[in-house]
Amino acid sequence: MGRLKIIWVRFGTRFGTLGGSIILKREFSRGVGGKAQIYFVTHEVIFKWNRIFGVKAIPLHLVKAAWAWKQDTVATLYSMLRTLFHLFKGEYHIVAARSHYLHDVLPAVWIKLQTRARLTVYVFSLVIPKLGGWSLSDWLLVLVQHFLSVLLMKMFADLIFVFNAHDRVMLERLGIRSEKIRFTYGGVDLDEINSVPECEKKEYEAVYFGRLSRSKGVYDLLETWKYVTETKPDAKLLMFCSGTDEEFREMRERITRLSLEKNIVLRGPLFGEEKYRMIKSSKLYVNPSYVDSWCLAATEAAACRTPVVMYYLSTYESIYGDAIVMAKTGDKRDLATKILHLLINEEQRRRKAEEAYEQVKQYTWKRAVSQELAVLTDLSFGGGKKVQS
Repeated sequence: MGRLKIIWVRFGTRFGTLGGSIILKREFSRGVGGKAQIYFVTHEVIFKWNRIFGVKAIPLHLVKAAWAWKQDTVATLYSMLRTLFHLFKGEYHIVAARSHYLHDVLPAVWIKLQTRARLTVYVFSLVIPKLGGWSLSDWLLVLVQHFLSVLLMKMFADLIFVFNAHDRVMLERLGIRSEKIRFTYGGVDLDEINSVPECEKKEYEAVYFGRLSRSKGVYDLLETWKYVTETKPDAKLLMFCSGTDEEFREMRERITRLSLEKNIVLRGPLFGEEKYRMIKSSKLYVNPSYVDSWCLAATEAAACRTPVVMYYLSTYESIYGDAIVMAKTGDKRDLATKILHLLINEEQRRRKAEEAYEQVKQYTWKRAVSQELAVLTDLSFGGGKKVQS
């Protein structure tokens, strides 16, 4: 049996972001060692960014237009079309769309048809996105794309990875055969996290880290924090985020309009030890996302023994159970109430911190990578297709 040959297709990501998508690819590419060789179809800028953060892959087809890495409709459409006009040769075991968005699934189908590799799709966010957190036009556009992707998955996918039970059920309702759907996992590096000392005195009441995106609920978070300060006028929220200059400018303007300049600290992204130190210096982690399927940031916060408060998404139930606190989705008052309850009740806060830690410590990268690799190997070699090393 030769080494597994995998093509990853991933467009629509952002330069400057170390989000869950990159972390998952990094940990898999590190964890497989010599058992798999990974090739990448993406933007040239994003390939370099992935490589900076430790993703081990060989460029197969890179879109070189300097602007085409941006996460918008025109850029992703351009990248998708450039890939569809590219001819792929060679023998590969797996072609993997690293999201279920159309700009990843359609090129992956094209590569499958040319190379006869087995098509795998990763479902990273809600199969059917919620309206909250989007403009109506953007939501409708994403909805149409998702349904087209599901149609392609029904016709061409050999395997679909999901991160939670809700997405599995939803795909089955949309006509995907259950035997095609398998679970994969996110993870945490407990050794690295535990090497960062605990903070005896918390500097912030809460922390958010992630993208400055409407779908991640960042504007909801500002309004929520306004409600929090009505009860606790000195409450401080730390936000260390990735985003464009325009997105940071918009956030600062909104913070000023809400008179929260003294209550919200907005910074760029943090990594490694400094990231974990700032999480541990906060009493709570808050994330009012409308779209997450797993939310690695929540897993990392829980591993830091920082209680987690989020909007309710049914995708979280099979991952976190009752270990996190969830507010009614889109209800900023309810989110503020949940935050205040934990801030005021120190014993409850400690209990939720321990519950969350106990829940997420099972999610190790070693377990996640070995299970995912075993499924892909069985799909490739167990199914009778073999490629010469």
